[in-house]
Formats: sequence, C-alpha cells, structure tokens
Amino acid sequence: MLFNSTQYRETVACKTNYAARPSLANNLEWRPDGMGHAVFQKDEDDPFTTIVIGKVVDYRLNAGPGGTFLNPDFGPIQKAKYQFYLTRPVDAAFREDFDRTYAFLDGLQNTITKGQNKKNMLINEAGGKMIRFSRNIFEKRVKFTSNKVRSKYLALFRRSLCVTPQNLARPSIMPT
Repeated sequence: MLFNSTQYRETVACKTNYAARPSLANNLEWRPDGMGHAVFQKDEDDPFTTIVIGKVVDYRLNAGPGGTFLNPDFGPIQKAKYQFYLTRPVDAAFREDFDRTYAFLDGLQNTITKGQNKKNMLINEAGGKMIRFSRNIFEKRVKFTSNKVRSKYLALFRRSLCVTPQNLARPSIMPT
C-alpha cells in the first residue's frame, strides 16, 4: 500500500492541535515553566503539544544517546538535549502547511520575546526556513516510587529469599 500524502493531510488537518490550523492560536498563552516559558492551552495545566509536519535535516542533528553533550568542559551531561531541525517538506501536500506553521510559530514567539535576538526556535537562513526542536534527555526524579509500590516489591523479594519446603523442592536454575 502506497502512502497517500493528500489523504493523510486531510486526516491530520482535522486534528485540533495541528499547527497549520488557522484557529489554533485563539486558545493559547505563554506561562512560566521551569527556567523559561512554555505554551499552554488556556484551560489546561500541561504544556501544549502540537503536530508539525516537515522534513528532518541533518543540520546539527543530535538524536543519539548523548544528545548535545560533547564533554564535561561545556557543561554537565544532565543538561544534554535531543535536538533536530525541520524544514519545508518535499511533498507538495504539506508545503503550504509548513509555511503557515512557521508563520504561526513566529507570531507566537513575537508575543513573548522582548528583543530582536530570536534565534532559538526559528531559523531563516540561506538554506531556507527551519524549526528547531529540542528536549531534555534527563529529568530529575522527584520521588522514586510510592511507599505502597515499594513495600509490595520488597515483600515479593523477601518471599523469594525465604527457604521453604516449596522452594527447596523447586529445581534450581543456578549452576552448582
């Protein structure tokens, strides 16, 4: 079965979080989040997630296990990020959508930025327009597990260590 990009575009264009959708910006706002700001839907508590379709380019592609981490001289590995860039898709069905998405993100970025130095998300260079995506590799774990879950696993572990007639009768898989 061949991929039908026109049919797929019709399907994805109906999604409420598709970035090329004209009415998308009506319900979004910037809020402080962590060390910066993030986009939220006005009635939601989690950061907004959108659908963007483009072509991944190999320009500064950092999608391996270490992400952007080079060595400790440039910063700790805890600050490493996955990073990739999208550019205008080759498929004609999505080219205009990418341009609309880029314009939408530019407008969204202009509502929060104070100066003219806007270089982290949108890039418009000789090679064309690109959108930069990045995500932290590591997240600080606030709490290991709940006490209920931990006690359940400890009880199972202790039970497996107990010497009982049933355990002694069970054949061992460990070499003797």
